Amino acid sequence: CGWLSRGLGDVYKRQGLLLGIDIINPGGTLNPDMADHIMNHMRENGVLIGTTGPNYATLKIRPPMVFQKEHAEILLSALIKAMEDLLSRKAESAKA
Repeated sequence: CGWLSRGLGDVYKRQGLLLGIDIINPGGTLNPDMADHIMNHMRENGVLIGTTGPNYATLKIRPPMVFQKEHAEILLSALIKAMEDLLSRKAESAKA
């Protein structure tokens, strides 16, 4: 998923299972609007995450201690769907 990595910046590993993923523009600047869209899209698909950091442009992933491989697959699938939705919306607005 090369297109996926273009919107993802630094990944932060904190205590326990806590992760943070910066959402960035192609130029590398933080993009809080994209982070908000991804967070809401994932919530609509049953995966609860939040945003944090400068301008709330970092996805905050705090899985429960019982997080297993199948849960990681659900999380990744929801993230990919959110990014695909975001890219298709950008493509549609570019056509308009």
